[in-house]
Amino acid sequence: MVIKALLVGIIMFFAKFFDWGYFNVQLRPIMLGPIVGLALGDLREGVLMGAAIEAVFLGTFSVGGSVPSDIASAAIFGTAFGILLGKGTSAAVALSVPIGLLANLLFNFIAGFIFNFVVAFEDRAVADHKDKLFTFWHIFAMLFYLLFSVSWHSSL
Repeated sequence: MVIKALLVGIIMFFAKFFDWGYFNVQLRPIMLGPIVGLALGDLREGVLMGAAIEAVFLGTFSVGGSVPSDIASAAIFGTAFGILLGKGTSAAVALSVPIGLLANLLFNFIAGFIFNFVVAFEDRAVADHKDKLFTFWHIFAMLFYLLFSVSWHSSL
């Protein structure tokens, strides 16, 4: 069970890195469900759950600062819980909505408190023309969020 939790945590880390990191690619449940299913040994259920969760979040996307729900977290953990609990697609869909909302609250907490702290250092680095220091603080904020987010999500 620990190995499966670790695999789900690694998938979450990479999904958040692609979503929030340098790549800025939002991974959808239709892609994440099969990846989780493959990691947990049930690709068929992963495909079915990913498609069902995609149907729930079909019209949901982030525009600017508006983040309605954390779709990647909802897809990964909804699928993982559905497979690991053996409850199927209905449980995966039912769990994905509150998980996505809770993950969004976590992001707002981190962005509101932690990132405002980092922005002051980034602004100072830009004012002093220290590009490498600015890059350091940017990567620090990104990795801090990823590690904090994955550790919090893994405790679910």
